[in-house]
Amino acid sequence: MCISKTINSIGLEVECGIDYEELDKLKDWIHGEGLDSHFESEDDGSVRVTSREYRSAELKFWHSNLDIVKKFMDYLYNECKIKTNKTCGLHIHIKMNDDNYAKLSYLSVVRQFIDKYTHKFRFRRKYITRLVNRNCRDLNHQDILDNQTEIHDRYDGMRYYVVNFISLNVHNSLEFRILPNQVSYSEFEKTIKWFINTLDEILEKPDLHTTTETIRINYESVDKDQTETIVIDKQWCKIKTEDAPKEPKAPKAPEAPIKQQIHAMQLFARSMTPNQRTRTRRTVRQLRSE
Repeated sequence: MCISKTINSIGLEVECGIDYEELDKLKDWIHGEGLDSHFESEDDGSVRVTSREYRSAELKFWHSNLDIVKKFMDYLYNECKIKTNKTCGLHIHIKMNDDNYAKLSYLSVVRQFIDKYTHKFRFRRKYITRLVNRNCRDLNHQDILDNQTEIHDRYDGMRYYVVNFISLNVHNSLEFRILPNQVSYSEFEKTIKWFINTLDEILEKPDLHTTTETIRINYESVDKDQTETIVIDKQWCKIKTEDAPKEPKAPKAPEAPIKQQIHAMQLFARSMTPNQRTRTRRTVRQLRSE
C-alpha cells in the first residue's frame, strides 16, 4: 500500500509538549494497536512548552497507510491533549522511488514547492514566518549537492533546510522541515492533504531547469558511502541544459520589483508595532510615487 501516486510511505516528527501520564497512555495505545515498531519518542531541547507537567518531546510515527497515520494523529490531539507553540514544528519524512528523489534534487522543483506553499499560506503568518526560520533555511544548487553527497554530523546544522537531503543517508527518506506546529487534528488533516496533493502535482509534471543532465543522489547508508548517479529521462520531463537554445524572455515591467516590495511590506504589516507600521506606510507611499 502507498500513500499516493508518488509517495510510498510517510513519517511524522511532531514537536510538542506532552504530559508524562499522557505519554504513557499514548504508548499503551500504540502497543494495543500493534504499532510499536512504527513509533518512537525522545526529548527535544529546541521545544519550549512552558509547563511543569509537560515534557518537551519529539514524537515520531511512520507508516505506508495514510489512514493509520491519520488515526495516530487523531488520537494524539484529541485524546492525549498535546500542546504546541511557535517553538514547535511538524517535520514530514517521505519515501519515494529513486526517480522522484532525482526530480526533487532540482532546485527549480524545490522552488515550485516553496512557491505553492507561499501562495497557499500567504495570509497565515505562522506558516509564512517559517520561510525565515533558522531551522528550515532556504537553499541553493550547491547546498543541495553538498546535502546529498557529503557525510555530515547530525548536529552540524546542515540538515536545517526546507528540504533535508542528509536524511537520505540517515533514514533513507527525504525530510520537509517547512511546516509549523499544528494546533489541532483538523488543521493537520488539511495540511497533510495539501502537502501530498502538491507533491503529486509537482512530481508528475515537473518543469526541470538545470545546467547538467545528471543529478547525484546518495540514498545508500552512511557506512556504504556510495553515490548513485541518476540520469534524467528527457521523455517525461522538460530539461534545459547549457547546450539547449535559450528561450526569449519577455521584458519585465520596471515597476515589478517595487510592487514586490510593497506586497512584502503589506504581508507582514499585521505583526508590526504602531511605529514600525507608520514607517512602513511612509515607505510604501514613497515607492508608489516613484
